[in-house]
Amino acid sequence: TPPAHETMTSTDGASAVTAGSRILIISIGTEGDVRPAVALGRELCRQGMQVAIATHTQRCQMIETAGLQFFDIGTCLAVARVETEEGKALTEAGVCGAMSAAKAFMNPLVKQIAEKSLQALRSFQPDFAVLSTLALWTSFHAVR
Repeated sequence: TPPAHETMTSTDGASAVTAGSRILIISIGTEGDVRPAVALGRELCRQGMQVAIATHTQRCQMIETAGLQFFDIGTCLAVARVETEEGKALTEAGVCGAMSAAKAFMNPLVKQIAEKSLQALRSFQPDFAVLSTLALWTSFHAVR
């Protein structure tokens, strides 16, 4: 790992990350998905970067306790599945109705996550964004 004052470079030689760079990590999923983002964010901060994490409402305390800026992208899917009418309908849907129930449940959540992720990007104005696998999938799904 290079010292914080050095520039890390990509394989093509272009400047990639320097101390003071603003990095937004977008992490979607369970606590097990978000904890690695927090560890990455803390290490990047230790190396002199300014780091924020955009993730679910339920993870705010974890992010702020780690000393990182938090951006809320809405409730996590597991909570939404239990608390929303669409989530309850998905749980109760039979085999024949499962696909339409899943679509009714997921589409508004994916749209909300994508919109709030864009708000975080606009607000924080990062030099770099790191997206978890689910965040990347959500961004592709939202633009379709």
